[in-house]
Amino acid sequence: MKCDIVVTTCALIFHEFLKGFSFPTVLIDECSQATEPIAILPLLKKAEHYILVGDHMQLGPTVTSCKLKDSGYEKSLFERLLSLNRENNNTHFLDVTITNII
Repeated sequence: MKCDIVVTTCALIFHEFLKGFSFPTVLIDECSQATEPIAILPLLKKAEHYILVGDHMQLGPTVTSCKLKDSGYEKSLFERLLSLNRENNNTHFLDVTITNII
């Protein structure tokens, strides 16, 4: 099967249906709301490009287990990468104001 775009959740990226698919680009939307282990799954597809989209200042991952919270699972991959890039002065934020939307 040939597809230009495949849409799935992070957790289903290794589903039998997608076996054999390769992806030049993987985009993870709302990455700041996904737990780190879930967000890492699509990265294992070994794409050429990865795009992580999110806003670390809004809702983070939902973790209800106190044990997992204590282990740091409330921090998203997006937030972890953002903090690492800040240390290296390599962080860029989208700064665009859209007006006159019809």
